[in-house]
Amino acid sequence: MSKIIRDVLQGRLMTVRSYKCMPFVALIAFLTLGCAGEYEAHPLSYSKSKLVTDIKDAPKQEAIVRGLAELFGPSPQEIKIPEGLAVRAGGRFLANFEADETGGRNPIVVSTSEDVQIGGGYGLYRKHCLHCHGVSGDGAGPTADYLYPRPRDYRKGTYKFTSTTAGAKPSHDDLWKTLNYGLHGTSMPGFEALMTPLEIEQVIDYVIFLSIRGETEILMAQDVADGAWDEEIAADKDVSPSSEWYKQSLKSKIYPKAAETAKTVSDKWAQADSQVQNTPKARLASSNDSILRGRELFLGKTVERLECWGCHGLQGIGNGKSFVDKRVFEKVMFGKHVYQAVNTDEDRAIALLQSTAERFTEVKDERSARLASNGIGHGHSAGHSADHSPLEGWLATITTKSSGGASQEVLQEKLSHDFPGLQVALKLDDKVDQPILMITPKGSVKAQLVEDVTPGIRHAILAAMSGVTDTKGWVVTYSGQIEIPAEATDSQKKLAEVRSQLLAGKVREQLLEDFPGSQVNIVLSTEAPKVEVEVVPMDSANSGSSTSMTTLVSESVNQVKSYFNKVQTDWTGSMDDWQWPLRPANLNTGTYKGGRRPIDIYWRIAKGINGAKMPAHETTLKPDQIWDLVNFVLAVPNRPELLRDATEPVRNDAPKPPEVANR
Repeated sequence: MSKIIRDVLQGRLMTVRSYKCMPFVALIAFLTLGCAGEYEAHPLSYSKSKLVTDIKDAPKQEAIVRGLAELFGPSPQEIKIPEGLAVRAGGRFLANFEADETGGRNPIVVSTSEDVQIGGGYGLYRKHCLHCHGVSGDGAGPTADYLYPRPRDYRKGTYKFTSTTAGAKPSHDDLWKTLNYGLHGTSMPGFEALMTPLEIEQVIDYVIFLSIRGETEILMAQDVADGAWDEEIAADKDVSPSSEWYKQSLKSKIYPKAAETAKTVSDKWAQADSQVQNTPKARLASSNDSILRGRELFLGKTVERLECWGCHGLQGIGNGKSFVDKRVFEKVMFGKHVYQAVNTDEDRAIALLQSTAERFTEVKDERSARLASNGIGHGHSAGHSADHSPLEGWLATITTKSSGGASQEVLQEKLSHDFPGLQVALKLDDKVDQPILMITPKGSVKAQLVEDVTPGIRHAILAAMSGVTDTKGWVVTYSGQIEIPAEATDSQKKLAEVRSQLLAGKVREQLLEDFPGSQVNIVLSTEAPKVEVEVVPMDSANSGSSTSMTTLVSESVNQVKSYFNKVQTDWTGSMDDWQWPLRPANLNTGTYKGGRRPIDIYWRIAKGINGAKMPAHETTLKPDQIWDLVNFVLAVPNRPELLRDATEPVRNDAPKPPEVANR
């Protein structure tokens, strides 16, 4: 018994077909939209995954396209469903017309007081979802470029906000909650008022269909690229695709391989509802004691040594040091606008470099402003009496292989002008390759102040050990290399040039600041320089040894390089599984994308967020501890004092206890 189902939406048609043949591989349901593209500006088509387009062998690419067409249909207008696919009712609700093998079509209806023809998952998806999520479910619809976060790409089969175990597919209820209520803080709206419960169920069916098709495409592309399908592709080279798309090609050697891959993906969806993670214990009451215990866990001040603050920040505003600087992120994402479909990877890399250079100067200005507000820095130090200095009682310990002949007393005298009240300790250690500076403040001091004052103290100590008293008249030459990869494209060459120019510009800025009165020359070349830094003093009275001067200047150059490299590393580490930049949540706003129910937040903490950087904690925390964190997170928006004066944890060298799963 065969049947085809069609969908009508504003004159557009969609069809579904199923018939019995053999187990999974043979029993197929066909679903279509659009007879001959009537009422269409142009026929819709699936976009290919980048993994497919990266395969340069045309027959191999064609094999993937054919395999998907034989399995799921050649286009959104012509959709097939293999038997056993984890879509409700065999995919019947993906469309709203059915037809027999001769092409006769009959409407699909639901039995109510009056038989009503369904809208069908595709038709509803096209009306409500396609403009963001795209025809293929790739998250690249026409409005996607204007949204942050980007719409979800279903093709990876990864969904962030689920109740199932880490890495598992979402349950039916997870998808229903997202569609019904939306995701707060994003552009994903709730459709509770726009669709009936029956229509939402049909869209869920279609989302699952797109996800299974997309993940199957990715796995097929990986196998074909690895040569696993070479034999089948060769056997099919003389087999022409059937003009009757709704009939299975009995001669196809590709189809069984594609069906096997799809079954692997489908089985994961079939298991999802049985993988819902129930909480081992009921929620603890949100008492003040529970909230404060959660606070200590968040700040890493318990034996578990959690790093929540490292991502979300000490004040919970999403500016932790584990992620790229928030201002760099905002410049790239909302200032440069380079995460759109028309932009290349090189466009984005250049925007990141430009933002890094801009932020480098801003960071120094912000540091100077904070120091000035604490009475430290140019124009402030001379006005302090010894017993009222902001650094009174602070200790700077420098450990180095050689002090260049400078004694601790000499260092103390040199630093007393710019940093009155600061005590200096000198330690010599032959095992130290680079000088190590440790600042020990007096009393309770914010970590930010220690961080701000450290670069200036370090530079002053190194200058004193180098015997340098005045840099006026120095000629400093920085020679940088434009590192262009072999066989680089024009855009890659441009990227290399921009990086070298921006880095050199900031090197010059730093050197002029660290060595006032000097002349700084910049030389860029594609050839590796013999020496990166050269220093020529014009007056022997204000110079040290050649080696010490070069070392001192190189220290400043390396500060700039380190900043650029750190931003690049942090940016790369701030990508989600879809290669889009992300930010940790600002816990102070009370906006929770995956839901604000206590159980929603429990799931986020216990099993992490799929595809994001939020790790699972179910093996390191007991259920009661997770509930303490839940209570703390929910309290933060209404109790700002919880994190107002939060500081980083002070840790000794005791080893961290092993992570053991709570059974």
